[in-house]
Amino acid sequence: MTEPLVCVVVCVHNALADVRRCLASVMASDYPSERLRMVIVDDGSNRETERFLQDFAASGSAKLIRHGTARGYTLSANEGIKAR
Repeated sequence: MTEPLVCVVVCVHNALADVRRCLASVMASDYPSERLRMVIVDDGSNRETERFLQDFAASGSAKLIRHGTARGYTLSANEGIKAR
């Protein structure tokens, strides 16, 4: 039986230390990587967090959506769900 496709949406606004722990936790999962998708929505984070997320996404680990200014959690979460 094939495992179901799982999409993890992570909404981010700064809090880089927490973001690092969150993404590391998702990546450490023993769920089959070919059945796991991650979408990160950066909701207007500062430059340090923005750069980290760009590098993380560039490694092929996630799709990144970036808002230049904060739009709020609900809009970000909905956008991430639609982007899966």
